[in-house]
This record gives sequence, C-alpha cells and structure tokens, in this order.
Amino acid sequence: MKSRIAVLILVFFSTYNLTAQSLYEVSLSEKTSHSTLIVEGKVIDQRSFWNSNHTMIYTSNKVEVYKVFKGSLSQSILEIVTVGGRVENDGLEISEALKLSKNQVGTFFLYPNSINIKSPTSFQRLWDVYSSSQGFIRYDLNKETASAPFVRYKSISGDFYKDIKTKTNRNFENKKPSFSVSALNNKNTRELTALAPVISSFSPAMVNAGALLDPVNNVLTINGSGFGTGAASAAVLFDDADDGAGGTAFPVAYNDPLVILWSDTQ
Repeated sequence: MKSRIAVLILVFFSTYNLTAQSLYEVSLSEKTSHSTLIVEGKVIDQRSFWNSNHTMIYTSNKVEVYKVFKGSLSQSILEIVTVGGRVENDGLEISEALKLSKNQVGTFFLYPNSINIKSPTSFQRLWDVYSSSQGFIRYDLNKETASAPFVRYKSISGDFYKDIKTKTNRNFENKKPSFSVSALNNKNTRELTALAPVISSFSPAMVNAGALLDPVNNVLTINGSGFGTGAASAAVLFDDADDGAGGTAFPVAYNDPLVILWSDTQ
C-alpha cells in the first residue's frame, strides 16, 4: 500500500491555533514574555498520533532538559507537541510550522497548549512552542552557533546565553551539568578530523525536493570516501532554507528513514 502524505501550504484550523508562524519576525523579547517555560534540551524520542476525532496528526517530542532559563521544572524530561507527523501509512506536513528531529539540540520557548492535547503515552498535557519555528533556537554544536528564522548567534555560550539571561533577568538552572557546548564542539571537531570524509561527486546533479513518492527524481547519491559505516554523529548536513543561507544546517542522520543506504563510500 502506498503512503498518503498531505502537504498544507497555508492552513487555518478551527481546532488549533498556529500562533505567530514564520511570516513575520517575532522578537526575543516577545518570545520570552509570552513563554511560561524556556528550556534548553535535546529531542530524544518522537511519536506521532491522531487526535481523538481522527482529523489531525500531532507529534509528541520527548525532550531531555539541559537548562531552564525561565519558569520551573521538577523533572528532567518533558514532551512538546508539533503539528504533523506520520502514523502508519498516513502523513501530514505543514509548511512554515515547526518540525523537530531526533537528536536536535536547542532552546525551546514553551507554554501549555491551549486545547489540552495530551501525550499518547504519559497522558500528560503537552507543551507548545511559542511562534512555531521561531520559538526553537537550534544549535549547531560543530560550530557552536545557533539560529532560527530571522535570527543567528555566532556563539551559543557567549551571545545567546547572554541575551536570554538579559531578557529573563535571572541565571539559568543547570539540569545537566555534564552538557557543555564547548566540550561537545571540541569532541565533534576531533571526530570530524579523524574521519576526514571526502565527497567526490553527486548523482544526479539536481533532484526534486519534497517529491517523497517520486524516487526516480528525488534520490540523491553522494559518492566519496571516509563516510564511515554509521555512528551517532554521522549525518548529511543541508543548508536550511528556513533560516536563510549559511544558518544552522539541517541534519539527516545516517539512520534516518530518508537514508536508503549508507556505506563508507556512498
């Protein structure tokens, strides 16, 4: 059976409000003031599900919390809801709305979702991200930079931490002291240097983005050497158009369902 995927370019829901999407710039001050909770963390698990009326697909994103910049949190894990996802043979993707991936690290501007969407596993009320894709400051741990639509930070530990501290007027609560941006950056740099991957060619030179059911025209083969056979940090990095050229790269991990094959040379 072929999968069914719905792609919505402009969407207005009567049951769910996609607040302040990436159509105009939402300032850090606005995101901070409208958020009940601001946390830094890593997406460690995801599960998509239908709502009770079977009219909308949501995804619960389980996040391990590293730091708390605003609000309070007793546990180290929370769940964030995003609109869209894939349930068996049905999929839903929404243009401009936030879409998270496993192992992404960044800062989330959160508030309790207004229509009481609950986790399919814990049955707890899920957190929503204020201003959708603008409400997630995504980290590039290889470069120690961060970005979201309309904003970039040259240094996470310097520029971004300083800005968020100024806006919240408090020091952050460190929920996981073992996490260090600088330490991870140094570790990733050593790994990349040791692997020294080399790309020799692409085939074909151009593919059609988003043509999920058209493998003849959208399968990209990258040839070269030193790609490894798969590791936690192995991924193909694409320039992410959502935050402009040269922003935080969009990673496709070696074990992502979109990857058909991964070897040391292809």
